[in-house]
Amino acid sequence: MEIKGKKVMVLGGYGEVGSAICRKLLQESPRELIVTSLREDEALGAVQKLRPEAPGKTKLSPVYGNLFVRWSLKDTPRDMLWSTPRYQKWLAQDALEELSEKILTSSTLFKVIARHRPEVIIDCVNTATTLAYQNIYQSYREISRALETPMDADGLTISIYHLLSTVCIPPLIRHLQILYEAMKRKGTLFYLKVGTTGTGGMGLNIPFTHGEEQPSRLLLSKTAVAGAHTLLLFLLSRTPGGPVVKELKPAALIGWRGVGRGRIVKGGSSIPLYDCPADKGYRLIRGKRFFGQEAKMGKRLKGKEMEGAYVDTGENGFFSLDEYKVVTALGLMEYITPEEIAREAILEIRGTHSSKDVLGAIAGAVMGSHVPGWAFAATGVERDGGISWRWICLWSLRPESSQTDL
Repeated sequence: MEIKGKKVMVLGGYGEVGSAICRKLLQESPRELIVTSLREDEALGAVQKLRPEAPGKTKLSPVYGNLFVRWSLKDTPRDMLWSTPRYQKWLAQDALEELSEKILTSSTLFKVIARHRPEVIIDCVNTATTLAYQNIYQSYREISRALETPMDADGLTISIYHLLSTVCIPPLIRHLQILYEAMKRKGTLFYLKVGTTGTGGMGLNIPFTHGEEQPSRLLLSKTAVAGAHTLLLFLLSRTPGGPVVKELKPAALIGWRGVGRGRIVKGGSSIPLYDCPADKGYRLIRGKRFFGQEAKMGKRLKGKEMEGAYVDTGENGFFSLDEYKVVTALGLMEYITPEEIAREAILEIRGTHSSKDVLGAIAGAVMGSHVPGWAFAATGVERDGGISWRWICLWSLRPESSQTDL
C-alpha cells in the first residue's frame, strides 16, 4: 500500500516501537499522522519530537486516553479505576455484556477511530500486558480472604465486580469486536499489530519476574493473552469486507529507547531518597524474597530523589547498565531494536513480503480443505463402428484420489 497521502494512526506512538515507526512513516509523507498515547503529556511530547522530521504537508495530531475503557473514563488514573466500585462495575459490564450499539459507540477506541477515520492503523499498544497485568491472581486472593469473614451484600458485590473486572479474555474479545466494527464502518484499509511473545522470546525457564513464583503465572498469562490475540487477529484477517490485517511479534527485549543520566523514574514518578542509619537497614538473605515495604527506611530526605545513569527501555522502565547486560545476554532475552521493527513494519504496509508477518505464517501452516468434489478436466467424442461415445475425464483435487474415466 502507498503510504504517501494517507491518513495514518499509530496507537501507542509514544513508546519505543511507536516512536520509531512514526519516524519511519514521516519519511513516506503521509497526509496526516495521528499519534495516540495514554497520557496527554506523552501524546503532546511525541508530536513535539516528531515535528522537526515531518514533511511540510504532513499534519501531526496528538490523541490521548485509555483505549480499553469507555470515553468517560479515558483520563481516569489506573489506580482509581481499580479502587472505585462504580468503575469496577462499568469495566465488568462493558467487557461481559452482549455488545450493543451503546457499548460500542461509548468506547474510547471506537470514538478515536470514528473521529479521525485513518486509512492505516499501526497498533503498538502492548495489549497483552495491559489486560494480563490487571492481575486476576491478586483479585482472587483478595476475594478469598474477604469470603472468610462476615460480609454484607454490598461488600460481596464490590468484591465480585472487582474480580470480574480483572479477567483477561472477555476484555480482549470485546477489544477486537470494537476494533473490527470501527475499522469496517470508517473505511480503514490496513491494520498492523506489533504484538508480543510475553516472555521476550524465552521459555518456561524465564528467570525474570516481579517477585512472583518462577515461572511467573502473571508472565504466562501475558503470553496466553498474546497468543489468544494473535488467533483473534487471524480470524479478523479472514473476515470478508475488513481491512488487510498483519502482525509482527518481536521475540526479544525491545531496547533501547535512550541512555541518560538523571532522575530514576518508575511509573511516571520519581523515587524518593531516605536517610537510613545502619541499625535500621534491611538485611538481605540469600534465597529469601525482598519486600521493600518491610524495610525501615528511616527519615525521608526532602527534595532528594534517586539519580544515576540508566538505560531507558520504554515500558519496562529504567535499567542500570548491569541489569541491561543480564537481561540482553545471549541465551536470555537478548534484544531487538525499535528501528528494526519499524523497518519491517514499513515493508509490510507497502506490501513487500518480509516473512515476519505472523498471521501470514499461520495461514500458510494451517490445514485447510482442498476444493471438494471433482474438477472437469476435458470432454470429447469418440466414434466406434458408427456409435458415438461422449466421455468426460475427471480428476479429484484431493491427492489421495486417482483419475477416473467415465
